[in-house]
Amino acid sequence: MQDQINSLDRKRAKIVAKLATETRRYARVSLPLAGRYLAQNGWEYPCQVEDISPGGLLLKTEYPPRNGKHIVLMIDGLGRMEGDIVREFNGGFAVTLCITTRKKDRLGDNLTWELNKHRLGQNDERLSKREGRKSQVYVQKENGTKFLARSVDVSITGMAIETSEEVKPGERVVVGRLHGVVTRRLSNGFAIRFDPPSGKAS
Repeated sequence: MQDQINSLDRKRAKIVAKLATETRRYARVSLPLAGRYLAQNGWEYPCQVEDISPGGLLLKTEYPPRNGKHIVLMIDGLGRMEGDIVREFNGGFAVTLCITTRKKDRLGDNLTWELNKHRLGQNDERLSKREGRKSQVYVQKENGTKFLARSVDVSITGMAIETSEEVKPGERVVVGRLHGVVTRRLSNGFAIRFDPPSGKAS
């Protein structure tokens, strides 16, 4: 099975490299993806991507944000991202993403893949995508100790971490550039809850 995953990853990398430049020429592309957003009241609400580019996206929702301009999103196939609401309309809103140039390039690659995987006959790529969610992350404890761990599940509001490192519930940690607090211990690690958005990109 691991050989199959590696083969899919190599094939995906070649296809993305070939198509990425072409895709980035477009300001926005129509790509219907399901997602969720974190409101200021701490609740998650469903939304649907109408179009997207590495710089921003247009979202439809029956539950438009009531307050605040900074927003945290979780988009299926693309992951967690943050941005600022720049326009609101009946049934949706537009967001400018607050991400680095490197992350914009990575998002451009991911958009290329999402746009082309079906016509390229890569529907079975789901196996590799599930594996990709288990990625390495750097964690820093309150005392300054840093260690490498694995994220095994992530949402808008938190993350489950796989590690043998001892971390106590209630302890504050930093995962990458995201700050949060440990909410519980797991059999193979711990779970954290991210701090609410501060109004700036993390």
